Amino acid sequence: MNRNEMQHVFFGNVARLIRWMQDHYSDYWVVGGDLWRDREVYKQIGKGSGVSLHFDRLAIDIPMVHREKKTLAADSELYRPAGTYWKSLHPLNRWGGDIPGDGNHFSMSPDGRI
Repeated sequence: MNRNEMQHVFFGNVARLIRWMQDHYSDYWVVGGDLWRDREVYKQIGKGSGVSLHFDRLAIDIPMVHREKKTLAADSELYRPAGTYWKSLHPLNRWGGDIPGDGNHFSMSPDGRI
């Protein structure tokens, strides 16, 4: 699968994930997150690993905000059901909660990166 094909499948999966999250996290708003990162900007500010799947538009961070408390969901475990669902959508899908502290990160990786 070439990168354009992979991005196409990834975006379809993201649409399904967002709808699933809206249906299953009724106490939270599912809000926009970090999808694409400019490699040069991140290099200039000295941030990031340089190998992020965000550079290839194959990763997205999907934050949630508690409806009553108006606080950002910070506990990766809260995202575990979404991560499990995400990984069920495609064998190349990876969930950031499988590494510490990145539960709102969802990616599609041809080489196993998260």
